[in-house]
Amino acid sequence: MERDKALDKIKKLLARANDKAATAAEAESCLLKAQKLMREFNIDQAETWRSDESKYIQSEVVRAGRVPKEAQDVCSILTCHFFVKCVYVRHPDGTSAVELFGLPENVAVAEYVFHFLVLEFRRQFLVYRKTHPDAGQAGFYIGLSRGLHQKMRRATAASTSENSSQGNALIRLDNQLTVAFNRAKPDVRSSRVRSPIVTAEDLRNGYKAGQEINIRPGLRAEAASPTALPGS
Repeated sequence: MERDKALDKIKKLLARANDKAATAAEAESCLLKAQKLMREFNIDQAETWRSDESKYIQSEVVRAGRVPKEAQDVCSILTCHFFVKCVYVRHPDGTSAVELFGLPENVAVAEYVFHFLVLEFRRQFLVYRKTHPDAGQAGFYIGLSRGLHQKMRRATAASTSENSSQGNALIRLDNQLTVAFNRAKPDVRSSRVRSPIVTAEDLRNGYKAGQEINIRPGLRAEAASPTALPGS
């Protein structure tokens, strides 16, 4: 078998292993066959993804003089749970923006979730401030983010524990995104954000409220991926 044919065969095997219709035994068999071919032809996993990199897109979701704190906290949720990368961009006119990078279907879902959660975070804080007039916005938003993170982690863990092939597929999808992002955006660097002064009370109450947030799918989100909203 020629190397190019082996690469095509590996891609087909990995695609079948990721197919929800595949049984656990079939998915495992496809993975083992793919790994055998990769060793035989000295093909690393990143090479099996490169031909698909043209499918990735980027989309701007917010642009302002300064990216709001709630938008930053929502971006951390998108990066962890929705298979997109969030990029902060500083434009020559002095404005700042957030762009999402990923596959079109994942970006579509992430765009919806971004706008939904930004509004929901603001609504939650307005409700909280009625009983806590001296509340700090930053601390409450951080608590909301942490609470929702934990809720979604539990939902994902419960789902993948019942289906090991699904868990492996999610890991591969995240790795593919990272490879494509690093190749498309080699100059992007991580940056540290100064931690705001917060109170334990705001963090605690925000965390509790975050555990109760349900992401209600919209029409675009449902069309893109009916199962893309863990924790809802």
